[in-house]
Amino acid sequence: MSTARKARPWDIRTGIVTAVAMLLLMIATGCATPESRIKKHPEMFSAFPPEVQERVRLGEIRVGDTSDMVYIALGHPGAFGPQSIIAANSSSHVSTRRSH
Repeated sequence: MSTARKARPWDIRTGIVTAVAMLLLMIATGCATPESRIKKHPEMFSAFPPEVQERVRLGEIRVGDTSDMVYIALGHPGAFGPQSIIAANSSSHVSTRRSH
């Protein structure tokens, strides 16, 4: 005797809505990349030493990076989650996001 549950129509619709919402979120946040911030602020990026430019372009930060370096790598404070901070082994750039 099978214990599998038959999918109900609202289960399928919920899954589709969730998938579409996730896709839209990925598209919307895909524009906020280190490359887009470098193009927006080339003078800021060009002032970084070459080894820092390489790291920042990859979205990596380190303890001791300036706020400009962190901004180019990850975006505005609050725009990135704790995973980014944990990976960088730093929590000094976390704040709540403010609208401008």
